Amino acid sequence: MSMYGSGLDGAFTALMIACGIAGAAIMALLFWGVPWLWGVVKPWLHAVTG
Repeated sequence: MSMYGSGLDGAFTALMIACGIAGAAIMALLFWGVPWLWGVVKPWLHAVTG
């Protein structure tokens, strides 16, 4: 075990957790945000394009 072991392990674990949370947030945004956004944009598109 190196002298940087514990510090790097903690940072790596925190980074993995942060990436996991960010990934889950992005997936949720895609699943719920995109259909909602399409529902908002679609009528506007129809109004603009006629």
